[in-house]
Amino acid sequence: RGRIIFVNSVAGLSTWTVPGESVYAATKHGLSGFADALGNELRTSGITVTSIHPGGIDTPLQVEAGAPADVRERFLTVDEVVDSIEYVANASPRVLTKRMELFSADFWH
Repeated sequence: RGRIIFVNSVAGLSTWTVPGESVYAATKHGLSGFADALGNELRTSGITVTSIHPGGIDTPLQVEAGAPADVRERFLTVDEVVDSIEYVANASPRVLTKRMELFSADFWH
């Protein structure tokens, strides 16, 4: 028994497109498909596969990319994403969280 947890992106969801990021979105869609296929292949072995799809995360990469501070402060924090990973990792073995979409509540509504 075990778990495989992929940290993907909202760019890997069919509802998310950002102009100019088609290659990035394509790679994230590919990772989503791989996770789904792998989960189907492993389901009888007791190994679960989860894809976590966070929205914007306030990291140094966002600073380097020029995201304004007032926008970054509304992004998810690294700790919030880690909390979601821990939630999946520590869930009962009888529970499968196949996909988790994470958004900052005050930013994505």
